[in-house]
Amino acid sequence: MSRGGNKLLVLLIYWWPVEPTASTRMSVHAVTVFLRGHAFSHSDEVAISPPFSIADQIWTETTCADRRCMPEGLNSLAWQIWHMACSEDVGLALIAGLPRLFDEESWANRLRYARRHAHGMTRKDSHELAEKIDTDAAWAYRNAVGIRTRAVIESHELDHWLNPLEQSHLDQAVDLGVITPEAAESMASFLLGLTKEDLIGWWGLNHSLLHLGEASALLKILAKRKDRA
Repeated sequence: MSRGGNKLLVLLIYWWPVEPTASTRMSVHAVTVFLRGHAFSHSDEVAISPPFSIADQIWTETTCADRRCMPEGLNSLAWQIWHMACSEDVGLALIAGLPRLFDEESWANRLRYARRHAHGMTRKDSHELAEKIDTDAAWAYRNAVGIRTRAVIESHELDHWLNPLEQSHLDQAVDLGVITPEAAESMASFLLGLTKEDLIGWWGLNHSLLHLGEASALLKILAKRKDRA
């Protein structure tokens, strides 16, 4: 995993949130760079990422049992995939004024797991997810979310992403069932005023890169366990 880990570190440094300036505002180039990073963080089923996809590398190196394992108290790979998908799904829906794909395509039934987000999860909840969720469906859900994100990004004019998040966007997300009123109240305290560019950079890429880093560390622990067995 060293090759993937090194490239992941480079992208984390590049995409870490910074105060936007005139030179870093959304542009055609910025969209292209975002989509390349997004492809790297997703499966090739979402978009091809030369020379490889870190997500595919992690997924193909694990078995179903590996994906449910929670070594040393860490969240499972199944949890990581589900959480990345849910977060990107919520983030894009909030920013673009859309319902969640989770609801539109009845993913709770496919996943065999109905929880809608990770906020407030206990260790017991994480174990329940690892045991119950259909891991292949979790992978397919994340792919579907990634495909939708790219379609929405490419369908909007650049100026759209420079608009700040306003209270009306949070209210609309509540009306659509994307977030709860309690979540909207919490988000208002730290998200209002940030541009949609800032937010899609976090929910669409940075957040996934952080959790892919955790997934890479998890795989190293699993590999060491197998070596000792």
